Amino acid sequence: MAAINYIYGLIFALNGTLTCFFGLGIGVKFTHIKTLHNLRLTIPPMKRPYILCVDDEKMILESLYHQLKDHFAGICIVEMAQGGEEALDLFNELISEGEEVAVVISDQIMPIMKGDELLIKIHLKRPEVVKILLTGQATTDALARAINHAELFRMVAKPWNKETIIAHIEDALKRYALNKRMAAA
Repeated sequence: MAAINYIYGLIFALNGTLTCFFGLGIGVKFTHIKTLHNLRLTIPPMKRPYILCVDDEKMILESLYHQLKDHFAGICIVEMAQGGEEALDLFNELISEGEEVAVVISDQIMPIMKGDELLIKIHLKRPEVVKILLTGQATTDALARAINHAELFRMVAKPWNKETIIAHIEDALKRYALNKRMAAA
């Protein structure tokens, strides 16, 4: 009796129809086994981390949001907040719901709460979150505060280059994963 070395299977799910094909051996033709129609598959969604974009200028915020949302679709959820207080409220809400905020990218010059102040408050709550300052007007003092008290990851000058900001966010997501592993150890 010959042993079966390989079992191959293909399962296709499309528009509520599940089709299964199986075959034995190498270079085998697949045999249609079963088609189930009107099947509802319940697959729990994977938790995707959030990228939180913060700026008081709506046009800049929406531009950043759309660039990141288009690039990171399926990997992260991109949210936006128009100002530091709104960002802190949204951040707290997401954390209280058990969501993960991986990256916060904030403008520096905003009314009521400056970007460095926001990043410091976020750092005190969740030090593993990676912080990026996006600004055209940051002072040396603000940068020093963000570096020393919020572990600022990067500073990106306005106007930004799309490829550069995406590369910084990709690096920030890697850093976030590393921060989480280090915190768990």
